[in-house]
Parts: sequence; C-alpha cells; structure tokens
Amino acid sequence: MHHLLRRRLWAVVIGVLAAAGSAAGIAYATGAIAGDSGGVVVGCAGKLLGELRIVSDPSKCTRLERVVYLQAPVAPQPTSFTVDCTAGQKVQDVLAQVAAETAPVTISVKGMCNEDVSINRDSVTLTAAATGSGVRSLVLIDARKIQLHGLAFGTGGLHADGSAFRADGIDVSGAQNGIVLNGGSIGWLTNATVENSTDTDIGVYNASTLEQFGGSLTGSGQHGLAVGSDSNAALTKVRIASNGGGVAAGDAGSADLANCTIEHNAGIGVQAYAGGTVDVRDGTVVQFNGNTGVMATAAEANILDAVISNNERYGVVAEGGRLLLSNGATVVNNNGEGVGLGNGSSLNSGPGGVTIRGNSSHGIDLGDTSTASIPDPVQIVGNGGWGIWCEPSPATAVIRGLNGVISTVSGNAAGQIGCQIVP
Repeated sequence: MHHLLRRRLWAVVIGVLAAAGSAAGIAYATGAIAGDSGGVVVGCAGKLLGELRIVSDPSKCTRLERVVYLQAPVAPQPTSFTVDCTAGQKVQDVLAQVAAETAPVTISVKGMCNEDVSINRDSVTLTAAATGSGVRSLVLIDARKIQLHGLAFGTGGLHADGSAFRADGIDVSGAQNGIVLNGGSIGWLTNATVENSTDTDIGVYNASTLEQFGGSLTGSGQHGLAVGSDSNAALTKVRIASNGGGVAAGDAGSADLANCTIEHNAGIGVQAYAGGTVDVRDGTVVQFNGNTGVMATAAEANILDAVISNNERYGVVAEGGRLLLSNGATVVNNNGEGVGLGNGSSLNSGPGGVTIRGNSSHGIDLGDTSTASIPDPVQIVGNGGWGIWCEPSPATAVIRGLNGVISTVSGNAAGQIGCQIVP
C-alpha cells in the first residue's frame, strides 16, 4: 500500500510538471503573459489529480489547489561574430558553426575574404567592418531576412535563389554577372554600386522582384539592368551608364525607372521586348546613348515626365509595340526620327503635353499599318524632316487628332504634316 501511494504521488507530480510546461508555452504564444510579468505565468494545480489552470493572480487558487509559478520560454537571442579575413578566418566556418541554430546571427567581416560564401538559413546579417571588407562571392539559397551592410563583392558577385535580402552601400565589381535574382527572390538595394560586369550588372529573372534606390550600374559588357520571365524591377535615382546597353525588359518582365539617368551606353538606352514593359517617368533622362533612346519591340513603353535626348539614332521607336507619351514627355535633339513607328505599332499621347523638337529627321514617322492618336496638346517643332510623316502606299498608316486637328506642328524643315488626319 505504501509503495502504491508513492507511485501515485510521483504520477501527480509528473503530470503537474508536464501540464505546467504546456500551459506556459500556450500562455506565452497566445499573449496571456502580461507585459510586466517578467515572463512568469501563475497556475493553480490540483492537489489530488494535478490538473492545471492558468490564473491572473495566486488568490484565484482554491484550498484544493496549490500555486504554481511557471517561467515562459525565452526567445533566442542574436549571436554576433567577427571574422578577420586578414588573419585567415572564414565567414563560411562561422555559418557552419550556427547552421543548426535559428537565432539571428550577425557577422562582422574585417578585410576581404577570398572565399565563396553560401547562406541557406534565415536571419543572417553580414556587415563590413571597414570600407573594402567583404567576400569574393555570396550565394543565398532559400534564405530569408538576410541583411548586407557596406560589403564589397568580388568576381563571383551576389546571387539569390528563392531568397529575400536587403543590402545597403554594397559594391560589386568585376563579376561575370554582378547581382542576380532567381526563383522568386526579392531584393531591396540602397545606394548599391555595381560595375564592370562581364555580362550584366543586375539580372532579375523567374518571378523575382528588385527595388533599388540610389547607386549606379556602370561598365558592363551587356546591360546595366536586365529583367525577364515575369519579373519586376523598380529603380529610383539610379545612374545606368557606359554599359553595352542600358535597361532591357522582356518575356513579361517589367522595369520601372523613376528619376533615373540612363546615358552613354553603347547600344539602346531603354528597351522593352517580347511582351515586356518599361515605364520611363518622373524626371528620368535617357541621353547620349549609341543607339535609340527608348525602343519597344512587340512590347510596351510608357514615357511620362521624362526627357529622351541626344541619342545617336532615334529618340523613341516601336516595332510591333505600343508607345505612350504623356505628362510633359520631351523627345529632343536625337540623331534621327524623334518617334518612329513600324510593324503595326501604336502611339498615344496623354494629358500634360508632349514636346518633339529638334530631331535630325521627322518628328513622328509612321510606317505600314501603324497608328498615332494625338488628342492632347503637343509641340512638334523644328525637326529636320517632316513634323509628322506617313509612309506612302502600300503603307496605310493612320494619324488621329482632336477633331481632325493636331495642336502645334510648325517650323519643321521638310513640311508640317505629310499624312491625312482623321478624327
């Protein structure tokens, strides 16, 4: 009898402890622990059967219960490390050390580590201890909540696959592709410098998203920015210069360029192709490029409150594409047509006025079955060819104006309007 009673008492104690731990977890997870409680939960445990209930005050316990105090689980605390690359230490060694942990990890990198780093866990911060500190390359694989501060990246660049990261003040130089987002990745860049990539400075592919504020994309062999396959990139106050081409968006990808400068690229400044879309807006300047300023090939280009000027060939061209000029868009001093339409393209002008001036050939040139609808005030003046020119038969280009009138077309060298205007 004595031994049986002892076993029952032990069962009660074990039951109380198990229930207490469970209740503490529930109370912690549901917010039942008061903000000023210090993480302590008060419970009432039955003296006979060990049943447990959570109460707000010990006085709530009856004489058949005893008061139990439970400590809530403590959230894991961040872990910080310093990696001295000049002493031969490695970032990857630290990441291996914390691979099984879930607590946030911060690694300060001192000097340039000649290593290829891979992160495949969440909540990692890499910080440069001084200017020029960083790693040869960084690959993010299914990693979230990654933060990168002031790091330099070498020939391997920064690649993200299925990951999400924020980076500020980073420098990527001399990689084949500077920064690449793939597999639904999301990246936020602030004041990033990407330069001298063999192929593309930044590539955004396969349903990925990029936002960049400030910084520059320069000196690449192909494009400063390339966006494709259902991806999106939004750049604000970024300079894209001296690349093989400026910006290219295709395969249902889109690029939104606000208050950017795209200049001195060897090829086309901004290009949309194969179902892509480019929005060139809010003070963006596309100038001094070695080919056309903005081009839409089987794609869409929207130019709003932007300046397209001094490009080596045309200002704006659509080939089987759609153009919108609006909100004070200006196409000036390009070495060819201001706006050229071919292969059944369309042009629409929106509110806010449009200026097409001083281009070496026609202000607007319509070929084959292309159409232009210009119901709002425009200034088409001082161009080297016709103000508006429609290619002769068998072309069937059509231009539409408000009540059959285009507001201001004057001072163009070859003539003002070389095609019929319909309402």
